[in-house]
Amino acid sequence: MLPVPMARTLGAVLALALFGPKTIAQEQPAATSKPAVAGTLAPAAKTLRYHLQVRLQEDGRTIDGTCRLTWRNPTEQATSELRFHVYNNAWADWNSVWLRQARMFESQPRRPRAWGETTLHRVRLIESGATEGKTQGEEDPEDAGQELPWHYLAQPPAPGPGPGGPMDRTVAQLTLPQPVAGGDRITVEWEFTTVMPPAFRRSGSDGRGGYLHAVQWYPKLGVFEVPEGGGPAHWNCLPYHYLTEFYADFADFQVELTLPERYLGKVGATGSLLSDPERQADGGWLHRFSATNVHDFAWTADPDFLVFQRSFQARDHRDQTEEEKVAKALGKHPSEVVPGSTQMILLLQPEHREYRERYFHAMAKTIYYYGLWYGPYPYETITLVDPASDARATGGMEYPRLVTGGVYKGNPERWLQPEGITVHEVGHQFWYGMVANDEFHHAWLDEGFNSYSTHRVLDKAWPPQRQTYDVWEHRRYGRRPAPAPAFAGNDARSFLSLESLPWPAVDPWLPSGQLALRHHGSLEVFLAELPFLTYYPEVERHAFYGLRSSFDFHWNDPLAKPSYQVLGWEMRTVNGYRRPALMLESLARLMGEEAWIRTLRDFYQSWRFGHPRPADFAQTLQIHGEGLGLRASHEAFLPLDWSSLWNQLYFENAGLDFAVKRLLNQPSVTDAKKIDGFADPETGPWDVTVEVIRLGDFRAPVQVEILWQDGQREWHLWDGQTNWWRFHQENSPRRVQQVIVDPQRQWLLDRNWLNNSLRDRPERKRSRATGLRTLLWAQQIVHYFGGLG
Repeated sequence: MLPVPMARTLGAVLALALFGPKTIAQEQPAATSKPAVAGTLAPAAKTLRYHLQVRLQEDGRTIDGTCRLTWRNPTEQATSELRFHVYNNAWADWNSVWLRQARMFESQPRRPRAWGETTLHRVRLIESGATEGKTQGEEDPEDAGQELPWHYLAQPPAPGPGPGGPMDRTVAQLTLPQPVAGGDRITVEWEFTTVMPPAFRRSGSDGRGGYLHAVQWYPKLGVFEVPEGGGPAHWNCLPYHYLTEFYADFADFQVELTLPERYLGKVGATGSLLSDPERQADGGWLHRFSATNVHDFAWTADPDFLVFQRSFQARDHRDQTEEEKVAKALGKHPSEVVPGSTQMILLLQPEHREYRERYFHAMAKTIYYYGLWYGPYPYETITLVDPASDARATGGMEYPRLVTGGVYKGNPERWLQPEGITVHEVGHQFWYGMVANDEFHHAWLDEGFNSYSTHRVLDKAWPPQRQTYDVWEHRRYGRRPAPAPAFAGNDARSFLSLESLPWPAVDPWLPSGQLALRHHGSLEVFLAELPFLTYYPEVERHAFYGLRSSFDFHWNDPLAKPSYQVLGWEMRTVNGYRRPALMLESLARLMGEEAWIRTLRDFYQSWRFGHPRPADFAQTLQIHGEGLGLRASHEAFLPLDWSSLWNQLYFENAGLDFAVKRLLNQPSVTDAKKIDGFADPETGPWDVTVEVIRLGDFRAPVQVEILWQDGQREWHLWDGQTNWWRFHQENSPRRVQQVIVDPQRQWLLDRNWLNNSLRDRPERKRSRATGLRTLLWAQQIVHYFGGLG
């Protein structure tokens, strides 16, 4: 998922086995065992199967049906209960955990235009017992049809204000007549009715009986697993939190979906359509879908969809240089790493017909590069949905084999929309879809890895993105020199800009509140931010550099903080997306491309159709980083301490900031005439001093480049363990012209690059260019406002 405009602690045993005798400050649980069969679509021990028979009513948002599921206990511990996510009940009333937390995190909390909910009518037992000797779907005569007791689990109240009343209804607990032992299986069947809300927070309809995005729409089983710190197995089945995403076991789905006639041929889903739709006696059309080894099932329908299909073929998108690089790193022939074919399906809104080729191109480039780097996309199809204009809240989201994009008319090509959102969401098929980690606790293992991969694809497949600004709801190339002032509605300063009139609470008579005085219109914003002639085109030279804007505010939580428990949405965006993407690119530059290609491919291939945890990535990093380090002039080498780096990157919250403190070229003490001021100051010798300091608490090795006046460059190494580093040379025949810390920009996590270099003398050419641009900008302002008089 893209951010809205918007994790097993590693044990002492792993600390010794993985990182050697050096102490790791935090206690870490052991890495997980790798999946029994990695990189296939048919694991040896299938855990879960669903059979859903459902019907969409004429209103286009009510779904009636049954959900039969067979679950095999994958642990050695018995359980006498099953727990289910009922995510759609987050939109049932203000008492859900999600909406109560929204009241805390948002100054003006949102709610759906109309409530949606899932009603669980009843559940009955179909079969239970040992796996051996029973076939799928065979009913146990003794237990067949037995209705089982269940209830919603009470959740701790969300902090912050909120009305009282019924409990959160997003987790249901089913009590079993007898425990399900390890390795045994059970089959139960729910009868349920789901009413999807008007488009809100990833799901819903257009409210008019047309477009419907049905996600988190059925009772979905939680994950029964051993917790991160070890101990007895438990149900990992959290309520729907404001800051969380989803987690489920891999399953096989058989879905029989009956739709009103207007949706015939206009539906996309997680699975493959098994046959042509069948007309039913009541006029509906039955669609049969099947999906193997996916952890969710989503579907979208819209009578207005334009449906396009195209086969992805790697030969149409070849990058020979990248293929040779990957093949060399893996010790293979280039033909062995080229991804195979798959069918791309695009469900497009009629008004966005102009974006058909851009959507397909972005899908194909994603499948090509991700497949080349990590491994081929294994499913038959991938479906991309272009949301309806009045259901944009469903855009920018990922589900197995089905993703949603989103675009506005008139987007310039170099703005890379819908390319950016398409690459990101299709890319999720490889991380969220197949390396399916626990996103309640470790969202970064998906979002961070995918954000990193997204920016790599954008850097490879398209020219650098040009910045744009909005005028009358149209994107134009350029960058505004200064934003219009704006204040939150509850900020007293908002009255000064005539935005709103807030007032404090006067207990017990008057609650706090605010009166909106006006809203920013496009024309008003345009005038406030100066005319378009004062904007200048800006090109981002590297896709990753835009992520560094997250340094504009303080990082309150370490990466190890569970995703649903971070301070707020800003930290969720930082720790979920930007920080890990910057971290991964930094690690790539430190390790070198060949070692990094092996690292990520090994992690991906080992954990396809598994549930990795941070310790598993740390282990992979250690294995492939062994013996690697930084190099400098004179064959100097500084090995990288991966235990220390991982500890700081993941568990700690230290800031990284190197700076050049001083560059000094003084007349040499051996030249008395220079010291007394009688000699030419432009000739040597000099006593040279360079000082570099560490402003943050993050201790990391770094290269320091010294540029001499004769053009020669020297690289030195500093381990970063002390607070400062000094280079001093007496009686030097040449001056130092410039000092650069981290000249290759390996550390994208360095919070301030402006202090990473220092020159002996100002660079006149750069100063002149900046001065001329400022003068032209000022001149345009004067001309514009002068013309208003």
